[in-house]
Amino acid sequence: MRDLDLVGDYMVKNPVCAALWHPLSFIRQEMLASSFSYLPVAIDDGAKKSWRLVSDLAVARYLRSAKSSPERGERLAVTLKEAVESKALILEEPYVCQASDRLATALERCQRLPILVCTDSDELCGILTAFDLL
Repeated sequence: MRDLDLVGDYMVKNPVCAALWHPLSFIRQEMLASSFSYLPVAIDDGAKKSWRLVSDLAVARYLRSAKSSPERGERLAVTLKEAVESKALILEEPYVCQASDRLATALERCQRLPILVCTDSDELCGILTAFDLL
């Protein structure tokens, strides 16, 4: 594996993603079912698509800050977009690169977050986590 030094050599292709319209109950379920700590989510402002990460910690903090069981149920029904717009749930900004980028460079720049791999047209084609490199 010494000759494999590109991000694309290790990335997981076609990653599972969250969407802004997904309720937090669905995002929580996806994270639990697959043991994911992060899910990529596309942010499209009309002019350009960018990528963020929703973390299990952010979801847990949002849900656990509910003062009652009924409020927790209400929070589970809130969409990711609503939670983010209310500033109650913060998305992480990942390092985004291309499959042809050098792995060493991506690891220096990722700041402990998963690395998102995109095409020239900003379409997500892969994700790379520390687990994929162990």
